[in-house]
Amino acid sequence: NIKEWHKAAESLRAAIKLGPEAFHPRLNYGIVLMQLKDYLAAAAELQLAVQKDSSSAVAYLQFGRAMVKLGNYDGAQKALKQSISIGGDDAVEAHRYLAAVYIETQNAQNAANELELYLKLAPKANDAERIRTLIKSLRSQASNRPQ
Repeated sequence: NIKEWHKAAESLRAAIKLGPEAFHPRLNYGIVLMQLKDYLAAAAELQLAVQKDSSSAVAYLQFGRAMVKLGNYDGAQKALKQSISIGGDDAVEAHRYLAAVYIETQNAQNAANELELYLKLAPKANDAERIRTLIKSLRSQASNRPQ
């Protein structure tokens, strides 16, 4: 509920004031701001989070998500690729978001490739069948596109 998210944001702002160099409060504050749909503020906090811990796949994933919401597809692509290169569970989700970036930028081939990687890493995804259908559609679009 929105009240709970606002409460969480308030607590995290206080934690950041106490320890401005701490990574986790900043990361979590960015995530809460995403929930509150304050994407610009979320992107700023998440950018600080990746600066504080450049080895965090989740920070890059969340920063990439914020960039997508702001329509900054170049920034999103860079952040999501960084999350993937770091690896781990959060990198799996990054493939899915990167596919969305490619769809938004009319790159059906790369979108299909990212979704296939996502399904390899998360074969039991709840919407795996829908994703397979989307991959087929994207492959068809890519093959029908003039070179």
